[in-house]
Formats: sequence, C-alpha cells, structure tokens
Amino acid sequence: MQALPIAGILAFSTGPGWGSGTWKVDTAQEWGLGTWASIDPIIQPGSILVRRNIDDEFNYSGGVNSGPLPVPWLFEATAGWYERLSVPGYLRLSSNGTSDWWFTESSASKLFQAIDGDFSIEMGVDYSSAFPHDFGGAQLFVRKDVDNWYAIGFQIRTNGMHIDSRITTNQNSSPIRDIIPGAVKGEFRIAKAGNVVTGYYRVSGTAWVELASGGATLPWPVTAAGVYMCDDAVAGAYANFDYVHFSTTRTAAAVGVYQSKVIDLGIAPSAKGMISWVETVPALASTSIKARTSPDGISWSSWDGPYGVPGGSVINAPLNRYIQFSATLTENASLQSPVLDSVIITFPGMPSKAPVVTSSTNPNEVWTNLPVVHLSVTEPGDNPAPVWLYYYAIDAPVMSGTAVAGSACLLSTTSTELSITGLVDGERTFQVVAVGEPAEYPVSPVTQFIMRKDTLPPDPVSISSPTHVAGEESANNSPVFVLSASDMLSVTTMVSGVAGYFTAIDGDSTTVPGSGAAYQTGNTVSYAGLGNRSWWFHAQAKDAAGNIGPVSHYQVRINFKGTILSEDAVHAVPHPIRTRMATIQYDLAAPGQDFNAEVLDESGRRVARLTGTAYAGRNKMTWDTTGIANGVYFLRIKVRRQDGKQDTVIKKLAVVK
Repeated sequence: MQALPIAGILAFSTGPGWGSGTWKVDTAQEWGLGTWASIDPIIQPGSILVRRNIDDEFNYSGGVNSGPLPVPWLFEATAGWYERLSVPGYLRLSSNGTSDWWFTESSASKLFQAIDGDFSIEMGVDYSSAFPHDFGGAQLFVRKDVDNWYAIGFQIRTNGMHIDSRITTNQNSSPIRDIIPGAVKGEFRIAKAGNVVTGYYRVSGTAWVELASGGATLPWPVTAAGVYMCDDAVAGAYANFDYVHFSTTRTAAAVGVYQSKVIDLGIAPSAKGMISWVETVPALASTSIKARTSPDGISWSSWDGPYGVPGGSVINAPLNRYIQFSATLTENASLQSPVLDSVIITFPGMPSKAPVVTSSTNPNEVWTNLPVVHLSVTEPGDNPAPVWLYYYAIDAPVMSGTAVAGSACLLSTTSTELSITGLVDGERTFQVVAVGEPAEYPVSPVTQFIMRKDTLPPDPVSISSPTHVAGEESANNSPVFVLSASDMLSVTTMVSGVAGYFTAIDGDSTTVPGSGAAYQTGNTVSYAGLGNRSWWFHAQAKDAAGNIGPVSHYQVRINFKGTILSEDAVHAVPHPIRTRMATIQYDLAAPGQDFNAEVLDESGRRVARLTGTAYAGRNKMTWDTTGIANGVYFLRIKVRRQDGKQDTVIKKLAVVK
C-alpha cells in the first residue's frame, strides 16, 4: 500500500489527546497520511475513489488547444500548455521558455495519472522541433511529488540530443545514465517492482534497451506517473507525444482499499464514539467503512463494522486510546467508482479535572501578612480534556447553576499567574473553573482556594506572675510569668490570632526580644535559680500571620538566702565508677561563687582536685581516675552563696574498675 507524499497532520476540530473531540479527514493532505491500494487520491483532491488508469493513443480528432482530456488525466503547468492537435495521433506539450522541472518545479508541462503498487508505463515521443541549446527535455516520469521523481527520455543540450535518466530526491537530482542516441524520435518505458525502477528506451528496431543495469532504488513511494516537457530558453518549444500505455489498464470492475493514519486520542475515551462520512455512490457500486482500536498502537481489535449510516454510526470497537478507520470502495459493472469525500470521528466531551491552585505567598488556608497575593492556576498532569481558558471569582461564586457566572473574570491558559493587590485583611475566597474548547467540553469542577491575610500586629502582652509581685523583693529565685494577648481587631474580627510569644529576661528595662529571642506557644514562662539582683522580663506576642506586637516588661527583685547545694544534688554517673573518666553532676539552687572540689581517700589524703562551675541548675565536672586504685573515696565540694555563707557537701564515691 502506498501513502500520499504530502506532509501534514490529521485535521481535528478539537485538540487530540484528550479521549474526546472530533477528528476529520477531508483534504488531500489528510487523506495522504493514510495508506492505500488501488485508490486514486489525485484525480479529485480532497476525496478518494478507485484508481483506474487508461491507455491513451491521443487520437483526438477536431480538438482545439487546451481542449478537455479524458479522466483520469491531470495536467499541471505554470509556464506551459498542452494542445490536442487537429491532426490525430499526438498530444503536444509546450513551454513558454521559462519552464523548468528542477528549479521551479511546478512550471513544466506535465500530464499524469495516479498510480500505486507495481506497474510499467511506456510512451512514444517525437522531439523533431528541437535544436541544440541549453536546455530542454521531453521525458516519461514517475513521482512522489514535484520534489521527488524519476524520469527517462530526451534532453536537448548545447551539443545535441541526449537520452537521459535521473532520480531526484528533495530537489537534488542525480543522473543515472546519459547517452547520445542520434535520433529525435523514440519510445521509453519505466518498470517498477517494489521500490526499484528500471528505465528502457528504443529509438529503432523492436527491442527495449535497459538504460542502466539494475535500475534505481527509490527512497520514496510512487503516487503518479506520466509525461512532461520543459524548456528554459526557447519560447514555444514543444514535443509531440504519440501514446502512453499503462500495464495496469483494466476493463473489469475493481476494488480499492484505504486505511487511515492511526489517530491518537491521548487517553482511552469514556464513552462510545460516532463515525460519519460523506460519499457519492453510483448505482450498484458500494462503500464499506470500518474502524478498529488499540491500547498501544500495536495490538489491534478486530474491525468493527461495516457501518450502515453515513450520517452517524456508533463505533462499537473497544474503548482504547488509538483508533483507525478503513474504507473499501467497489466499482459497479460500468467501472463507476464511489467517491468518499470526508470521514469524521467524534467522541463525546468530558470535563477537565478541577484546576490546581498554588501560591508562593499565601498557601491555602494559611495566614500571611504580605501585601500582594500571588496565585498560580494550572491543570493536572493527567487531565482528560483540553483546557481553553479559566474563569475565576473572588468572594463570589464562579458558577451560576451549570454555567460560568456572568461576573466571573477570564484567565487565559497562556497567562495563568495572578497578582492580587488591595485585599483587605481577613479571609478571602478564590474560586476557579477550567473551560474546554469548544463548548462540547463541560466546565470542570470548582476549585476553591482560601486566602487569609492579616497585616496588623497583636496588642501588647499582659504579664502577671503567681510567684512574684512586680517590683517587690522576693526570696524566691524561680519566678513564673503568665502571658496573655489579643490580635488587633480594628479592621476585621477575622484575624489570624496570637500564635505565641517572644520572651527574654535580663537586667535591662528597655530590652525588645524580637524574632531572635526565645519563642514559645504556651502562655506560661518559668525560670529557675536566678541570681540575687533586679531582673526585667520582656514579652512580645506574634500572631499566626507573622506580625509581632509591641513589647511589655515586668520587673522582679530576687534576694535568695537559702542553701544552694545539698548532698542529694551530687551524683557520679554511673556509680560505682568503672571508667577512667568519671562524670560528676551537681545541681545548684542559685548561682554560687568560689567553687572548690577535691577527692580524698579514706585516710583523708587528697588524691584529685576537680574544676567545676557554679551556675544555677545542673552543672557537670569530670574526674580522671587514671592511677586511682579501687576503693572508697570522698568528694568534698565547697561553694559560697550570694549572701556570703558557704555550703559544704561530702559525697562518698566507690571506684570499681
């Protein structure tokens, strides 16, 4: 089966790739994407019919210049013409002196018929009007299109007449054989078998002479064959063609079979489709339209059909991603062919999936304090339908019943980014839907996106303490503070709310904690073992949108006079001591001064002096027991309190290594 050479893509009314839409084959380009046998896609461009080649002796008595030629001949030229000679037996192809096959391909006078499969074609030509110049030609040819062809015949050059054979691919022409025949009248023949063509000639006698042994291999399919004449120098140059014979000439009714290009629906459709076609069928001729489907373009279902209603028949083939149709055209006994003008395949539309809304500034249902809201609207990667555009609405429904609301705003698929300014604080609703092209695609489900904006800071923090009266001296060195604050409600009651507090404690009454300070979501803050002095506690509230309120301060005065170290607060970890480096930890109820620690053996002799700290809370120091024998030892710690008194603790330790 041969394919038309014309490049193109299968026409569609709605974008392919969604399992729904309309696909139409209606032009020469679209028909040419399929394959066929005994089908003529040339004689009636935009339609197909059964191919029927005719032999022609050109015996047109009483003809006039450019008179009609019998079907299925086609004539093509922009710089030439044909003449039905008044003397029967010849058809003259002429040039106005500017026609050329190679450089302005459509200018030469060409007479041709559609052809496919294996065949042979021959013609006779009389070029007696020619004289040496550069250049002209009268040849027999087969072609894919005007840029890809093979020809054999006469050529006129400055040194006289030549017999020339050449192949042209994408306008690049290569000679196969060139000889000087010593004649201006001859016959030429081209035989095609598979993708090999062989050229023959005879200028005298009855035997055909092969011009080039082995023929030529064509890198393109053959769709037409005929004769041409060109001349780029002599106005009115011509060649008289005596006959054209096809080996495929027939007298009995024939059948042509066309098979369409594979159509990719993108995904398997969700419902059965319809196939319709436009045809002209003579009496007793017939067409047979079928379809088949495939999940992968490789394994195909059996052919469904033939279908009986040209205006629309249900496709009962399995619902798969790929589909293909075939058309079988059968002539009647009078060799009249049905004509198939167009085929349309339609699958019902389905809605797009709901659009996806994201934001780099305002995640869905998350409070922020940024002045501009940036939104991005996209379609899901596995969307079953094409998206033409989006409609959106803010703080209003985007749909009115089953239709897009008249107040909705348009958002093109080529610009799906939105920057929204001027939104007042509070919670705002963004709704968006996707609309397919054209109206046969239903509107998608609604996507709702919640924008929450709060740009005002919380009110000042209210600070209280169940352990310390503000500004009064206390012997308790572990104060507790209780915090409370409200988010500012001056613009709207829909606010983000207080999320937590930044806090700090020091000796400065003007400190502002800021975002680098300690942060807690609870409303209670406690400290242990503060030193004796005046302390200032500072707090700022932060709301869920990130706004930080003004600072509040609370003063406490510590005058702790109790014991800061006890035996129960001293431990060796682990105990007994089994490792070379022993860890000693001890807890101080308040900061101390002049810390001293030493280890004594049972005789009271000091065996080690240790270095430690005197911070309030947990402290640690190490004892290197290298060279220390197993036994019982005593750790003595002395630390001076802030009131000047000294606490001394002796702790018994066991070393077992």
